[in-house]
Amino acid sequence: MTKSETDPLIRARELDQQVSVLGKLVIPMAKAALADEPKCLKRLAQLGEQCRQIGEISVAAEIYGAIAEMNDADSFAVSLNNILNGSFSDDPMVAPDRPAPFVHVPNFSSGELHAALVSQTQKDIKLFGQAGVLDKGQKASYDNSLRHGSVLGGNEMLAYKELFLPTLKTSLVSQNILHRLGIAAIEGLRYEVQVTNYTDGGFFCKHIDASSKVLQSRIVSYVYYFRREPSSFSGGDLILYDHGENATGYTRVRPLDNSIVFFLGTTLHEVLPVFVDSGNPKDGRFTVNGWLHGKQATT
Repeated sequence: MTKSETDPLIRARELDQQVSVLGKLVIPMAKAALADEPKCLKRLAQLGEQCRQIGEISVAAEIYGAIAEMNDADSFAVSLNNILNGSFSDDPMVAPDRPAPFVHVPNFSSGELHAALVSQTQKDIKLFGQAGVLDKGQKASYDNSLRHGSVLGGNEMLAYKELFLPTLKTSLVSQNILHRLGIAAIEGLRYEVQVTNYTDGGFFCKHIDASSKVLQSRIVSYVYYFRREPSSFSGGDLILYDHGENATGYTRVRPLDNSIVFFLGTTLHEVLPVFVDSGNPKDGRFTVNGWLHGKQATT
């Protein structure tokens, strides 16, 4: 038995590298399929799935846009076209075995906010504590087989909230986030903010943020990515699993610097292992993440 078969982190790094190689093969195939006339819907659907599962969201958006245009009866493709192309729809997109809706916003913040967050986390790196997992009674457990990372807590978070919340609130309106997630409004809206760091070997296994009655007020989850430059880690992709008991697909969202992703609190998701060659936590995967709490309004 090889070392990669017995060491899960080595195996995870190999898989991460394979995804990168696969992208170099799949993208030309996808572009060729889009250029072909007449287009083969089955082939396009296969390539579309491959593209969204390796994180090539822009190419996947082209593919599902083409499929939806040719066959508007394909509800799965239509939903993905709406999600990936950022179009607005009255379709809630959360029927059984449907893709999980999300909104990905690149270039989310100003250079000043990004620089301030990087600077502040570098200063506060020793204040990060072990990240836990909340149970149904909102009691934190610390199990490195479920989650391996660190978070800021307590009074240290006040400065980050003051820095981050104004831009978050502006983006919710300017990007029409709730509507694009199929949410009419959130009654009693309040914001929860965390700062998280995943260094070498860090991950968060499959979970649902609104996984219990106590946590069901988490209507929307968000993750803002920032890092110091030059790029200092690899891995750490966010995997958003399709909704439905029989669903097998997923969308991969890469942790692009200065981007944010919003998704429903009921979405099954995970953070894949992070690799930091230097081993220095300052070179790790940093996020401002949290939830929009409240009660989902009905139309």
